Amino acid sequence: MTDNMYPSDIQTIDAPTILPPSTVSKNRTLSDLPIELLMLIFVPLRPVFKQTVPPNSAAEEELFLNALCLFRQDMTRFAEFRRICIATRVTVTSILYREVVICFTSSTPVETVANLFNSIAPHVRSLKIYGPWYLKNYSSVRFCRLDEMSVAIGCGLNRCCGLNTLECFGCHKTFTKRHWLSKFAPTIQSTVTHLTFCAHGIDLSYALVGMGRSLEVLEILDWCIDDVYRKNYTLLSSQTPHFPAELPNLKHLTLRGGTPLFAEMGQRTFPLKSLSLLNMQLGESTILDILRIRGVGSALTAFHTEFGSWNYNPSDSFPKDLFKAAPNLRVFRYMLQADLGFLADVPRSVQYLGFSVAISYPLPRTMPEVVVEFLKARRRTGLRSVSILTDPARTLNYSAFVEECGELGFEVKELDRRFGIEVVLHPR
Repeated sequence: MTDNMYPSDIQTIDAPTILPPSTVSKNRTLSDLPIELLMLIFVPLRPVFKQTVPPNSAAEEELFLNALCLFRQDMTRFAEFRRICIATRVTVTSILYREVVICFTSSTPVETVANLFNSIAPHVRSLKIYGPWYLKNYSSVRFCRLDEMSVAIGCGLNRCCGLNTLECFGCHKTFTKRHWLSKFAPTIQSTVTHLTFCAHGIDLSYALVGMGRSLEVLEILDWCIDDVYRKNYTLLSSQTPHFPAELPNLKHLTLRGGTPLFAEMGQRTFPLKSLSLLNMQLGESTILDILRIRGVGSALTAFHTEFGSWNYNPSDSFPKDLFKAAPNLRVFRYMLQADLGFLADVPRSVQYLGFSVAISYPLPRTMPEVVVEFLKARRRTGLRSVSILTDPARTLNYSAFVEECGELGFEVKELDRRFGIEVVLHPR
């Protein structure tokens, strides 16, 4: 270790301080560590339930239930850390119940859910509730049990005095009455900042009433059910939601599926920074009108739009019109199977870009060629990520593309996605 030291360096090294044996603990344990350090140790070890949407088929339901079973097993193993000592019991318990997942069916005992809230409510910061997926063939007895469960969930929510995130999927009768908030859980209207509702066949038109005061993130997924679902479900979400009178802190809004809801929202004032319009059958003029509501577009820094299975080819001028309506974007995801000519109009403020490649994109000017030209023009503009969703059957000289991107300082990764292959480029 001293081979690279000069004599003068050696002379200036202080002798180590040797403590008397009586001052050195021979039995130091986790109990001696401060709570802050224990949190740093155990928080990264906590399992996370990554499922974000309810299943839409029997096969997806089986996968969902398998994922839930594995999550419960992982949580049981994580809970064993509480056995180490008193300090870990206190620390791990608070972490264990910070995020809670409740999945119930018509056969789930109501007492189980009620007792769960009684024991863990003070620790809960994030709550995901998954109800029954399918309403067809539901008997009157099963619907009575949904009523009983709605009371247990509603009363349980009121006990969660520190709840920040509430995500509700499936059938929830807790939120179907106009005065559900004042009746069940008046406390959460001042604590919940992230709210997700996925209306799966039941009327939740009053779910948002009174919830606008503290909301920063709002996601409304599949609120209005289309004709395909209308043939399969007996109870339908036929009413549009009643929005809060004010949304003074709303920064992130996601709408997926159903019909546009901005007619009512246009009367509200909110400091929106991020807007996602997913799988909604909106025309170009409607989307542009949305961005012009009370200057929404000029304040946006992130915009994401895609149409999923709806076969829609936007006009060549549409991206340019979007950039005019939202000139300050830093994140732009444009999954509309568009012609890549729009890349020339991408503002230099955009740092994260995502788009899909049209299957009919004309040759011989290939996708890699256009993307490389774009990267050359944006090498020193703060571009941090480019994500490209493309058809897996598309033929391209991938190795040459990777080499050219590397010469421009970009690393290329290829990810398998449900609807194709995602090519992600990051600066090195």
